[in-house]
Amino acid sequence: MNPLEACEHFPDVAGGPAVPVRGGHIHHTWVVAGRWLVQACNETVFPDLDALMGNVTVVADVEPRLRPFTTASGSSIWRDRSGVAWRARAFIPGRAGTPADAPALGRGLGAFHRRVGDIDPGRLHVHLPGFHDPRRRFAALRDPAELSEFAWILELADRVQAPPARVAHFDAKAENFIVDDRGAVTALVDLDTVMPGSWLWDVGDLVRSTCGTRPEDEPDGMRYDAAVFGQVHDAYAEEIGDVITPGELGAIPLAALVATFEQAVRFLADHQAGDRYYPVERPGHNLDRYRAQLALLDSMADSMRY
Repeated sequence: MNPLEACEHFPDVAGGPAVPVRGGHIHHTWVVAGRWLVQACNETVFPDLDALMGNVTVVADVEPRLRPFTTASGSSIWRDRSGVAWRARAFIPGRAGTPADAPALGRGLGAFHRRVGDIDPGRLHVHLPGFHDPRRRFAALRDPAELSEFAWILELADRVQAPPARVAHFDAKAENFIVDDRGAVTALVDLDTVMPGSWLWDVGDLVRSTCGTRPEDEPDGMRYDAAVFGQVHDAYAEEIGDVITPGELGAIPLAALVATFEQAVRFLADHQAGDRYYPVERPGHNLDRYRAQLALLDSMADSMRY
């Protein structure tokens, strides 16, 4: 893969040192000349790139810093001789969000939802059908026995997915927020999963990824921090204001339970399938991720008295 060759096909991108970005689960990514983000796209995970990039372009109307660059022919995708699909956009400096940024992340998600709130969700493609469908994911497990005691959470999923339909990010975990050196959120990146759906998935995933006391792959000592939940919830509610309904705000704790359950299912399913989706650094890595989410879920349910 040659990101500098790809740069030649996007008029808004100039060549320069290409530094690989570590930590992403899906695409191969480089920062070129400290100014541009260039990616080789994973079409196994995202088989309909045209629909995906169409969604990104729609949302970029209100998030212009995330607007994809186009080739000389006007396409947002260029393919190299081996068929690899490349794309590019401006690089946004900063660091990934962490649980320590909880209030800023809550405000950042509220601001994102306000900006996309006027976009008609009917303009977006559903390019990943059933992406957030805990029932489908649970049913697909080879051995769901370990999670059977939490199957009651599936009944809550209907409330999380209830109307109104919105333009949802669908992957609003902490690390997808860019935070500047003042601790303020400057962007919510990785728009690949943007689709019509419920904002509660976004808030639930943000809670899941900020309110654990240990890293996502460390089950020992993983607990739910209710104080951090309060910081996320209050900051989000203040920022979003009356753009969201009282029913949606009241369902945020349920969304946190459902999002954590679904992520536990996804990690376990990937472990059972041979680690095909989430890159692993050691044998059993996805199993550790699953066990950490399970510990977080257990502590969360206890704290919320479910």
